[in-house]
Amino acid sequence: MNLRARVLLLEADRLAVIERWRAGQHYYVLPGGGVESGESPASAAAREVAEELGLLVAIGPCVAILQDAAMHQQIFLATRIGGAFGTGDGAEVSGMAAPTRGCYQPGWLPLAALSSVDLRPNSLIPFLQAWQEQGRVWPTAPVALRA
Repeated sequence: MNLRARVLLLEADRLAVIERWRAGQHYYVLPGGGVESGESPASAAAREVAEELGLLVAIGPCVAILQDAAMHQQIFLATRIGGAFGTGDGAEVSGMAAPTRGCYQPGWLPLAALSSVDLRPNSLIPFLQAWQEQGRVWPTAPVALRA
C-alpha cells in the first residue's frame, strides 16, 4: 500500500496548496507526498513542505486519514516556523519531474473559495467547511475521509 503524508497549513484565512495541471485537468492538492523507507509520516510531511513550498514547518497532530485499496494518506496540521514561500527545490516545482507528471505551482487558496475550486480529494472541502462552522476547532482524533 502506498503511504502518503499531507499538511493543512492555514494562514490568514487561506490554505497552502499545490496548483496542478495534468492531463488536461486543473486542480489543487495539499502539499505532501510519499513516505520514504525509514521515515515517519510526520517527518515526510515536513520534508515535502520544504521541497514543495520552501518552508520549514512544525508538524502538529494528524486530523484526517484518507484510505482506499491502493493508498493510505495522513493529513497533519502544520505551522510555519521558517523559510520563504515559493522557494521549494523539489523535482515537481523545479521542473525536474517527468513531463507526464504535469505542472506544479505552490500557492494560497482563500478559504472562501473552497466551494468553487477542484480541491482533491473533494472530501476535504466539507471537512474544512465544518471546521470553520464549528468554531475552528480541530477534531481530537483523526477523521476518516473519502479518498
